[in-house]
Amino acid sequence: MYKTSHTRRHRNPPSGSVVVGIDTHLDIHHAALVDAATGAPVADQQFPATPAGYLELLDWAVGHGRVSRAGVEQTGTYGAGLSAVLHAAGIEVIEINHTERGDRARHGKTDELDAYRAATAAAAGTQKGLAKHYHPAIAALRPLMVLRAHHRSSRQRAWGRVGGMLVTCPDDLADQVRGLNSAQKLARIAAWRPDLTRLHDPVNSYKLALRDLARACLDHDRAIVEIDAQLLRILTPIAPTLLAQHHVGPVTTAQLLITAGHPGRITSGDAFAKLVGVAPLPVQSGKSSRWRLSRSGDRQANSVIHRVVIGRLGTDPRSKTYIQRRVSEGKTRSEAIRALKRHVTRDLWTALQTDLNNLPHTT
Repeated sequence: MYKTSHTRRHRNPPSGSVVVGIDTHLDIHHAALVDAATGAPVADQQFPATPAGYLELLDWAVGHGRVSRAGVEQTGTYGAGLSAVLHAAGIEVIEINHTERGDRARHGKTDELDAYRAATAAAAGTQKGLAKHYHPAIAALRPLMVLRAHHRSSRQRAWGRVGGMLVTCPDDLADQVRGLNSAQKLARIAAWRPDLTRLHDPVNSYKLALRDLARACLDHDRAIVEIDAQLLRILTPIAPTLLAQHHVGPVTTAQLLITAGHPGRITSGDAFAKLVGVAPLPVQSGKSSRWRLSRSGDRQANSVIHRVVIGRLGTDPRSKTYIQRRVSEGKTRSEAIRALKRHVTRDLWTALQTDLNNLPHTT
């Protein structure tokens, strides 16, 4: 069993209130305390990344004074369990996304230094984002979305290999699917029957490989359809407002709920826009002056919002009218689409807030 290290104490006693910073890992968490008023280091110690270790860390921290805040790295992965324990204890948990490269270059990088940096950032307020903990109804969506992403990426790889092999396979095989669309190609190839006793013949070896890849694509397609149906069953009672939005389906709804995490984590529409990477940023140099969208934030959420916007451009008369108006005002089409993305995000934020506020309360 992992043994905790001895507490390293500093000369500065706490003024009564402390801030804890935690550098999280798979097996251990390194915690550091700083004085909430002065930012002076107080003590640091390692703890096992287990439920018992989380409680030991909490007892250790409160033994040095009132814990006013905690800065935790990787609250969605390695720090998820610890963040939940701290939140349940009534401690405000701040998500520490990164440390400054300049500081790391000057002072180095160790678990102890990273823990103190997290504590200092939380105490100074340089990082303010609340840690993500999931409402149970939203937590149930996460494994399904991970499974869906697996099937989607595996399907794309298999289909790419089918396309590559159709370029190099014997011409009489390629001619059988020439001119067919993707669905027709998969159905035709999946029905091929290679002679397994004659795999030394390239025709049969290509038939076998292409058939199995095509069947894998079809299996992934069926799995994705089933997962989408399961997502819809979960989401219909808890996110009716989002699902009612134009061109918003269960995948978009699930991703936006996962990005939000729980009611109250995102405090404003501007904060949501920044979180999903559609906050407008000025790009000015010399005589040029324009705006672009933020490239940071949750890229999965940014991706589903992009798909909503592109879908609305093809089916929503209001979106088409909006683009035409902005172009007539002198915007390029790309600039108009970026403006529409920000406008759509504002609508999605309103719907998201409605559904989050109506989630059943948990204890």
